[in-house]
Amino acid sequence: MNQKPPTAVIEAANRDHLGSFPFDDTRDFEDADRGFVGALEPYVVKAADGRVVWDNDAYEFLAGDPPASVHPSLWRQSQLSAKQGLYEVVEGIYQVRGLDLSNVSFIEGETGIIVIDPLVSTETAAAALALYHAHRGDRPVIAVIYTHSHVDHFGGVLGVTTQGDVDAGKVAIIAPEHFTQHAVQENVYAGTALARRAVPLTSTRGSRHSIHRSHTTTSSGGTRSGTTLVTHGSSRCSKTAWRWRVELDDDGGINPSYLNVPDIGTERLEIQLIEVASGARGRGVGTRVVHGLAGRHPDRRLLAYSEEADCFWSSIG
Repeated sequence: MNQKPPTAVIEAANRDHLGSFPFDDTRDFEDADRGFVGALEPYVVKAADGRVVWDNDAYEFLAGDPPASVHPSLWRQSQLSAKQGLYEVVEGIYQVRGLDLSNVSFIEGETGIIVIDPLVSTETAAAALALYHAHRGDRPVIAVIYTHSHVDHFGGVLGVTTQGDVDAGKVAIIAPEHFTQHAVQENVYAGTALARRAVPLTSTRGSRHSIHRSHTTTSSGGTRSGTTLVTHGSSRCSKTAWRWRVELDDDGGINPSYLNVPDIGTERLEIQLIEVASGARGRGVGTRVVHGLAGRHPDRRLLAYSEEADCFWSSIG
């Protein structure tokens, strides 16, 4: 691809912003590094036939100063997006970042882990799970959640489970109602147009160290030529809202309990986790959380659910 050098106007604007913006404020970098556990080295993922599916090491050029062709804020954002590895979000919740267009999350329990949004391809999802296992032990996957129908939130599912385990009931697949319909509409019916649009957006066909290429605003463009599939299960969230209880403390599997709560939508799955650290229990933390939610959302109905209500309320204070 023939590339033209930036015009004098562009170079002057970038230099001006480099000198006028607070680039000495590094708090975003400190936040991005918080909870870091470990990374793949080298950070390259290959398919079974040897082709490169993901190469985050190709972005090592971002360690330098921005060239005249790139706005310094975009360069800084790219440096933040290029950070990769396994991170602890809070105790029991981990994320692998920088291994695809999206992040994959792991929620730990006594009998296994829940995987949320297993990336774009089988290869990167498998690499993410292997990285997690390397640092947190070989915990089995007991459930996979697709939060919505974008391919970077379900395409790598067979890297973290198998259709056989899903069919046998060993792993639950939880997705919004009409998930398959929306996935087909977006990725098949509109797939050609979306793929064409992605070329200038993510530069997937260009050099990753081109002077015109840093990152997209969200990440680094997605996997190249990986294996993208979807597996189906019987677990679906209805438009009138289901609460799914994934058993993490015993072998109960999935226990759906229908609750008559406000509609959370059919295209996205809302995941909310509230937990009080053991050292803070009995101090009224849960009460303050409930009062805060009631004050912020006066038009919403709050509902607490527990199979052992006494133990539940005493544990959060």
